Amino acid sequence: MIAWANAVVAWVATPINLILIGLMVGWLAVWAGRRVLAYSSFAVSTLLLVVIALTPISEILLGELENRFPRAAFAADDIAGAIVLGGGTGPGSIARDQGRYGLGEGAERVTTAIEFHQTHRKWTIIFAGGRPPDPTHWPPERMVRDLIGRLGLTAERFIFDVQSTSTYTNGVETARIIDELVKADPSKSGPWLLVTSASHMPRAMAVFEAMDVDVLPYPVDFIARPPAFWRYRLQSVERFMFAHHVVKEWVGAISYWLLGRTNEIVARP
Repeated sequence: MIAWANAVVAWVATPINLILIGLMVGWLAVWAGRRVLAYSSFAVSTLLLVVIALTPISEILLGELENRFPRAAFAADDIAGAIVLGGGTGPGSIARDQGRYGLGEGAERVTTAIEFHQTHRKWTIIFAGGRPPDPTHWPPERMVRDLIGRLGLTAERFIFDVQSTSTYTNGVETARIIDELVKADPSKSGPWLLVTSASHMPRAMAVFEAMDVDVLPYPVDFIARPPAFWRYRLQSVERFMFAHHVVKEWVGAISYWLLGRTNEIVARP
């Protein structure tokens, strides 16, 4: 129920959906003869469209999220391993139909997991991919294993979280996995590198810190460029995508804080 409520709020708050809702309200107001409401709805929708499409506001806000946590300096011998949050694999339905892995937005999470697995032989890699909404779809675990196998590698030091469904449950399942590892090897208590998309890092850090998991930030998948009012081409679609990421992260961060799942809305370095 909570997940559904969060999804509804995030959908409504997404700028493109707010614009569509404003236009629908405007036309309904025209039909009902409510001219002031109609004009107001059309004006707000147009203003929101212009501000997002033609100004760098979404780039500025996304850049603030992405740059909040720089990559931590670390000595490899002091690190227990890496916690890689899911989100870099493609749709499980397409992978099922095509019979092979797929990568999507956030693919750098997956490639970083494989990079660490190959360059740091003593590390354990926890891939918190979770489970798909439809059991007939390929889960992230299967796609990552398929990719690793096609590269001629093995996943002997990978541990997969196949139960989580959100950033919060990523934290819950990962904390449980680490507790089991520590029973056999106390050095696995941490610190761990937390790998996720840069814009997602503030919310992820807040969740893992609330779980008392010893993590250091390792953001990847940066997409916001330095803001500029004009570039060699218009970026309207891209800017709406940036705005979507900003709204998604802030809605998620606020909801987690209100539910007591984090100690602060957005974690600080």
